[in-house]
Amino acid sequence: MFSTLFVSRKHGREEIAATDHPPRISRFLFIKDKRFNISFLIDIGSGNSLIPAVQRKTPIPKFTAFLSKFPAITRPPCADYPVKPSILHYIETLGPPVFVKPRRLAFDRLQITKTEIQHMLDLGHTRPSKSNYASPLHDKKERQF
Repeated sequence: MFSTLFVSRKHGREEIAATDHPPRISRFLFIKDKRFNISFLIDIGSGNSLIPAVQRKTPIPKFTAFLSKFPAITRPPCADYPVKPSILHYIETLGPPVFVKPRRLAFDRLQITKTEIQHMLDLGHTRPSKSNYASPLHDKKERQF
């Protein structure tokens, strides 16, 4: 099934079309910018992210020169350090989940924990657990060497 949605303004048709497949048949939704001939894959899972399906073949020189002055903004954080865990972790699923009575963290430990967890989520080193065996948080002080 092929369908196209054209976005219009006061002065006529806009040069962006949304289709349910690119030139070849697929199950993904793409938005095609006819002016620059770029297709964007719409990630249906999150609903608000657009990922370019293809890279522009001819870069714009003034933007390329400008971005080359600031390489940190075009690289994700910690791109030089790939995550290679040396510890294998298994969740034992025999019997009922372990239960500990919930209690509040001290304010300073709560703030430190929230910032560290958010930092790890932003870097993509971790993701929220969907397991009913997972505890929301296990917190302990670091050992001083």
